[in-house]
Amino acid sequence: MERPEELPPRRFDAWRRRSAIGAIATGVALGLKEIFEPTTNEPVITAEAPGEPPDAENRLRVILDPDDPSKSVAILPHKAGGAES
Repeated sequence: MERPEELPPRRFDAWRRRSAIGAIATGVALGLKEIFEPTTNEPVITAEAPGEPPDAENRLRVILDPDDPSKSVAILPHKAGGAES
């Protein structure tokens, strides 16, 4: 009895490798498989950083209120060396 890795190739496999239509059909099938059954599970690496970023005072800050969007605020920083009002 032959093991699965020693079986002769099937006719479909040969057609798939030798013909242009077989190559296109294989590509489409593999693309659909990747869309509907993704196999990559990439690990997510996160780490907490204490404190504020070093340039926090120079960045745009947005504070959103999910309960009342009219209370959301955007804070624009003053530019260094610019005219102040």
